[in-house]
Order: sequence, then structure tokens, then C-alpha cells
Amino acid sequence: MVLEKIRSTLESHFSPLLMELTDKSHTHVGHPETMKEKEMLLDLVIVSAGFEGKSLLQRHAAIYEALAIGKNSSIHGITIRAFSPLEWEKRATS
Repeated sequence: MVLEKIRSTLESHFSPLLMELTDKSHTHVGHPETMKEKEMLLDLVIVSAGFEGKSLLQRHAAIYEALAIGKNSSIHGITIRAFSPLEWEKRATS
């Protein structure tokens, strides 16, 4: 399954403390101009110590590189919310 391969890739690259990966492709049903036959629209929340000290752009670039976004024909789009453990903890207590 493609989603499990994506999850496994993210786990091996980022060793996340928390990861929520959701397939939101159903939200684009009826949009043939944007969704090709087997492309997925994903939503990702990921918390990793590897994001500590990295900018939002650097975090997104690392995820795009790990998943080969642009070269990966199975991913149409991905919403990314990437946090360091400290940021996640602060967010939870706010």
C-alpha cells in the first residue's frame, strides 16, 4: 500500500515522536483537472527532534526530499505541519 510506504519512509528519515498521516484524497473527488487517476492528497502532522533549530522551509524541504515530491507520481499534494518536540509541547499547553 502506498500510504504505508510513505509512512515508513517518513519514520526512517525523521524518527518521529508523533506522526499523523491522513489520506484526504476523497476531498478532491470530482476534480479531474487536479487529481489524476492514482494521485493522493495527504495531510501530515509530524514531531521530530530532527526539526530542532530548522526553519519551516528547511523542514518542508527535508520532507519533500524524503518523499521525492515532484518525482513521486502517487502524491498530488501534501499539507505539512512539522514541529520540534519543544514546539509540540508548547502547542499542547497553550
